[in-house]
Amino acid sequence: METPYDIRDEAINNLLKGYSTNFATNRKKFKMKFRSKKDPHQSIVIHSKHWDKSRGEYSFLPKIKSAEPLPNKLEYDSHLVVNQLGPMFQKEGSGVISLDPGVRTFMTGYDPSGMAVEWGKMTLVEFTGYVMHMINSRASVIKFMEKKCYRLHHVMLRIHKKIRCLVNDCHYKLHLIHKAREYPWCQVVICTEEYTSKTCGFCGYIHKKLGGSKEFCCPQCKTKLDRDINSARNILLRYLTKKERVSLG
Repeated sequence: METPYDIRDEAINNLLKGYSTNFATNRKKFKMKFRSKKDPHQSIVIHSKHWDKSRGEYSFLPKIKSAEPLPNKLEYDSHLVVNQLGPMFQKEGSGVISLDPGVRTFMTGYDPSGMAVEWGKMTLVEFTGYVMHMINSRASVIKFMEKKCYRLHHVMLRIHKKIRCLVNDCHYKLHLIHKAREYPWCQVVICTEEYTSKTCGFCGYIHKKLGGSKEFCCPQCKTKLDRDINSARNILLRYLTKKERVSLG
């Protein structure tokens, strides 16, 4: 056979792992398939014994392009995983942010530098349903155009990947809230949000007739800004005020 022995050996190992996983989860019906070359998640095992070969079919291994310097000698067998979709990371910001949960907008944040950010203007279910509808409706029209269908399918995979990363990120942050108790220098403060929407963050006036208006307009100082951003800013001010009182006390 033209395929190298180690590649065939690892293919059998992956097959056995797949069987073991299905048996461990007590799945009664399952079907093993070959992995598609179009699968965005690919992996290969690199054996340490082939790493420093200067000739033969494995001589290209030390010349692989990488973001970090590759070692001259590989001590252990390694598993190279390539994800074409790429990981989704949140951008780093300042160390403090106040968050205002809401119905119209899922979450609004405000940091001491004055930067405001909103998450979920359209709910996750609505957004996913809308995108899936657009993709399916377009896919039914352009079935004969394989390249565009492939691109649309790739977009759908990216959306699923992003949603999964957001959910994992939310679970991870909830874990961090509980983990913060083990470190005295890290503090998570949960503030109440009464009157944070109705109170003007500049003059302190309470706008009793705000109602369900999306924009906050102060009748006294005429300040105009987004309702949720004003609420998030007031939550930050409330935290800073309470912290100052505790420090003085």
